Amino acid sequence: MNKILNENPKPMPERVNPVLRDLVKRILNKNPNMRPNIVEILELKEIKEKVFLLKNLNFAFIEFFSKVYAIYQYSNKHNRDQS
Repeated sequence: MNKILNENPKPMPERVNPVLRDLVKRILNKNPNMRPNIVEILELKEIKEKVFLLKNLNFAFIEFFSKVYAIYQYSNKHNRDQS
């Protein structure tokens, strides 16, 4: 705990997106008044884009698995009808 309070975190690798590096640095600020709140974080362009992509990906998966389940149900009913 003492180390967290008294030392700075190690810098993130250069390969990490600079916006993300800056965000993490701000979130880890020892002064709570200097940390971004959730609204500020969600307003970042890069975060908005990722949230949008995740939402759309989630909807696409739901739609895909709904269709797979409908085919499965149809197949089971069709197989029972033929028995």
